[in-house]
Amino acid sequence: PVPSEERLEIDPSNGGRNTAKEVTPSLIHNPDDILIVLEADMIFLRSITNDFTPTSVYEPKFVDGSNTDEDGNGASVQHGRPFAAKYNVEAIWKEFNLPYVTGSETTPASELSNEDVAVHYTIGPPYIASMADMYDLTPAWLKAVQTAPDEYKEYIDNVPDESQRQHYQKYNGELYSYIIGAAHTKLPHLTLENLIPTDWTFLENAPFEDICSFAASIPALSFEEVCGTEDSASDNWKCQVLRKMPNILNLSHRPSVSGWWFHQEYFPTDFFSCESPSIGAPSLDEITSLSTVEMKTNAFFICALTEVLQKALQAYKSKHCEIQSSEKNNTFTLMELSKEPTQPLKESHPYLTEEQLETVQDAQMQSIAYEDYSGAKEKDHPHKGAIHEDGNLGYAHDTSALRMNPPLFELPEESSVCVDDSEMKVMQKVNVDFSARQERGNPPRPRILCTAYTIESHHDKIAALSETWGQKCDGFMAPSTKTNVSLGTVNILHLGAEDYWNIWQKVRSIWAYIYDNYYNEYDWFHLAGEDQYVIVENLRSYLESDTIRSAVNGGGEPLTDWAQEMQTPIYLGRRMAEHGRLSLLYNHGGPGYTLNKAALKSLVSLFPVCDPKLAHAWEDVLIGFCLQKKNIRAFDTRDFSGAHRYHPLGFGHNYVYLPPNKGEVDWYHLYTIDEPFKVGLDAVSNQSIAFHYVDSNMARRMHAYFYHGYCLQPK
Repeated sequence: PVPSEERLEIDPSNGGRNTAKEVTPSLIHNPDDILIVLEADMIFLRSITNDFTPTSVYEPKFVDGSNTDEDGNGASVQHGRPFAAKYNVEAIWKEFNLPYVTGSETTPASELSNEDVAVHYTIGPPYIASMADMYDLTPAWLKAVQTAPDEYKEYIDNVPDESQRQHYQKYNGELYSYIIGAAHTKLPHLTLENLIPTDWTFLENAPFEDICSFAASIPALSFEEVCGTEDSASDNWKCQVLRKMPNILNLSHRPSVSGWWFHQEYFPTDFFSCESPSIGAPSLDEITSLSTVEMKTNAFFICALTEVLQKALQAYKSKHCEIQSSEKNNTFTLMELSKEPTQPLKESHPYLTEEQLETVQDAQMQSIAYEDYSGAKEKDHPHKGAIHEDGNLGYAHDTSALRMNPPLFELPEESSVCVDDSEMKVMQKVNVDFSARQERGNPPRPRILCTAYTIESHHDKIAALSETWGQKCDGFMAPSTKTNVSLGTVNILHLGAEDYWNIWQKVRSIWAYIYDNYYNEYDWFHLAGEDQYVIVENLRSYLESDTIRSAVNGGGEPLTDWAQEMQTPIYLGRRMAEHGRLSLLYNHGGPGYTLNKAALKSLVSLFPVCDPKLAHAWEDVLIGFCLQKKNIRAFDTRDFSGAHRYHPLGFGHNYVYLPPNKGEVDWYHLYTIDEPFKVGLDAVSNQSIAFHYVDSNMARRMHAYFYHGYCLQPK
């Protein structure tokens, strides 16, 4: 029994914390007890206690600055040291009327800095605290539960754009109520990034074919036996997974595997019943084609969840059901519950959406055998060619030079400090598919030529691209006004002046030069300006996907050889409509667009009849106009959630952009045709490929973060 002087109760009259003489038994607790607040959609992968000290089988990941350990308490829950999970929620509660929400004109919640909020109050359940701390926090939490929803609703109602309102509505008022209560009580939380799933890169080294069986075995594993000795653990991928995996899986993660989508709302409400069929294992035939970390994540989730729910059902039936069915065929799988809701697959087609299939079928398959379209023996524009450093015509750049001799990317010696700005928000959303670096054999590895056009006075920008993403392409060159062999710039001649309002002529000549010199060396060709940033691994992974290989093969089975003679022209990028006109679709030139062999051949063959003398800046629109002459339309490149892979807005602008108010117009909103119209991080695919308006400093900052985990300071 707890001595009465140590018992705690909540006084209903004022919510205060008092020593109790006569207390209701349900309110009797030791103040040192630990209370863990969960949500109903959470299942356990490992136990949760009050101790998050690293061990041989556990590596907690704290938000930078969260666990300073200044008081020597280590990584354990104690009075004044509650813990919680990191949640990617925006701190809109800072704009609420906090004196009203908390009932205090001088609430400490109003005094918090943005840094304090980011480190200690961007949180969600599980909440883990001493009973004493939870009694202190609860009155403010209860007060906020009653008042914050009004502020939350008012805030959302004042957001002018409906899609942005939907973005905020995915966070509920109760989440903000707890945060405000904690801030008002001055209880900063130590924030864990791997208490719930946020970062799944620990699966990167796990063999895909073993993930499902391993995930299903976790409830019965002895972590210590798996990891063995410290010396052997570093080479043991299973131990690496166990060390870093989250404590909890929450069903709101909404996993998808090979076109299937699972969500808790689709789960049978009568699952726990004596008549409920068993859950069968997912079919490996449906998931073995996946290879990225995200897809490994989803396979892990589905298989772990299947095992836990099946054991729960068995326990229910053994306790409550007199007769249990032994019929093995009476089963269903989680993957049978629902398909992806955003872009439902056509029942007759396993790889393409109905719209994608229509785009592919409208464009006729054609031979990719090279044909000479340069015309007369004396070449004329756009087939004039390039000038060597010595001034002679006929130069053909070695596009493999950068890949074979890449410049070193050097990090500064000072420590890395992450600035939580809009650019960082976007960087944290995007994953790099490092598995795409490896030769996989099946699917076949495509050869990619990357191009970034520029002018001589901007050659310093090409140096930044060479240090970062350019060297990851199979081939790279930078069409310019001056040839510099060592830098990879090439002076390609074009009709008319070197002027922004004549970029159409410049781009015509670039594509003709690529076709004349490199057509047979590469399978895919990407073009944009010097202010692009390409995540080449994600581009390669996308090109290797079943979706794209099926599209190239006319909507049939995924292509297995990039040398296959008959292919469908495919035109990838950020699909838009010029002034909203659906009759003129094109891919925005800012982040670049990507053509396969058949599309490049079609484009060059059409140059003589596609505004051959026109001087114009909208080269991307004209490319789309030209390709439509052969029914080649921009392909829908959104991911399964409807988020975009190619981004025409500035890098950080992707996070902060809001649509215009009613009655107003901006070009981005007008030109975007994809529904629903997404903004913020919802519009940014974690499989993003290319970004626009990236200067040299930003390119280096992105590269340092994506590939070295280092935070360069913004300039």
